[in-house]
Amino acid sequence: MPCARPAARICSISRPSDRKPAIFTTPTRWTGWAIGVARLFALVDKKGGKPSGPDIVKGLKANQASASQGVVTPAGKARIPALIAEENAFLDALARETRDFSEL
Repeated sequence: MPCARPAARICSISRPSDRKPAIFTTPTRWTGWAIGVARLFALVDKKGGKPSGPDIVKGLKANQASASQGVVTPAGKARIPALIAEENAFLDALARETRDFSEL
């Protein structure tokens, strides 16, 4: 897609090997997050085995602790709390709708 070329060029700039890549808090990145969450919940064992819904949620919550690592801009860092709150609201609603993830 022509509109994606500039972003791809920016993201593929050579970086020194001793530095982590920057993480950007763009709408596209968070759309990718939503797809990732859906894929994780699709792994839930329907017969009650592992992974369970609560196992997936535990992993998502653990990832929240490191959500801001690699975000380099002040604007990106300022967005992290709102994005985590949005994730928590989604998980709370999903828990209500699925009897605490037992009906996924």
